Amino acid sequence: MNYNNVASYSVNLTDNEAKDILKQIIPKAVKFYGVFNGTGSFKLDKTKTIPGEPNYAQVIDEKITSIEDLKKWVEETFTKDVAQTVFFSRYLTPGIGSLPLYKDYEGKLYNDTGNGGHGWAFDYLTDTAKVISQKDNVAVVELDRTLFNNPDIKLTLRIEYINDKWKLASRLD
Repeated sequence: MNYNNVASYSVNLTDNEAKDILKQIIPKAVKFYGVFNGTGSFKLDKTKTIPGEPNYAQVIDEKITSIEDLKKWVEETFTKDVAQTVFFSRYLTPGIGSLPLYKDYEGKLYNDTGNGGHGWAFDYLTDTAKVISQKDNVAVVELDRTLFNNPDIKLTLRIEYINDKWKLASRLD
């Protein structure tokens, strides 16, 4: 695929190229929804907790050892603004009276095990993807989505080409 790697990043995707991009991006994005919704999360050592906060268990992962690592990992798939809106503002800096899902403590990452979480009920039919519009470094793509394996809605997603990489620039839900 050649995305005209110039300063303005003008893209011209075919439907098949968009399908290939979504087949790479969507599974990663779904994983992040799981990591932040309490399913598909990291391995935890529940014997290691934050003193006075027994619900926070230490995350055991070689690559993700801090909130900064977690943010960088999410921003490999999502644009910064979507990552901030969908994940960071809700789960890392929640409103008054709510606890963050993840905390750094003594140089290690901890996860709130009291978070109920839920599964992910959507499937994304990337083979149905069609490019709706394109401008500069952004493409808008429409595809079918199912909910509990039943037809749901047509989903319109934005994908953005940033620093030689396609990123999801919209929510999946």
